[in-house]
Amino acid sequence: MMAKEGGLRSPDVVTYSTVIHGFFKEGKIGKACTLFHEMMQQGVELDVVTYSSIIDALCKDGAMGKAELFLWQMVDNGVRPDKVTYTVMIHGYSTLGQWKKVTQMFREMTSRGLVPNTVTWNLFMASLCKHGRSKEAADTFYSMVAIWSRILFCFTGMLQKDALLI
Repeated sequence: MMAKEGGLRSPDVVTYSTVIHGFFKEGKIGKACTLFHEMMQQGVELDVVTYSSIIDALCKDGAMGKAELFLWQMVDNGVRPDKVTYTVMIHGYSTLGQWKKVTQMFREMTSRGLVPNTVTWNLFMASLCKHGRSKEAADTFYSMVAIWSRILFCFTGMLQKDALLI
């Protein structure tokens, strides 16, 4: 409990998430899960950071089934996964050599309108290459270059427009 003007206040999502993340870093998965359930029972609204932290820890532990359950729970509770959430899922599946699941997560991420960052692209392409799918990795590379070229072109255009206004 935290002090608030002479009284006590219940922990918020940031407090819970910080301690949950700490438990996971120390390998205390049981304590982290217990605290997560307490958080839910207290009615604390979970956010993308909390879910992503839990999913990341489960992925690092190789518990991809549990990580995916948390991902679906997250979506069911109206919390939208972000790039970090998908990247940790992709990394987890890649580490276990499950390139089909890597591809599934990557496609799901992009279908939700999220633009992969460099880490996500590299994880995806490396997973494809490790499993003899270098043609798909090369196609992915060229689509990545095309996307970043369009972004750079738009950004350059905005800079030029701003320069004309000065």
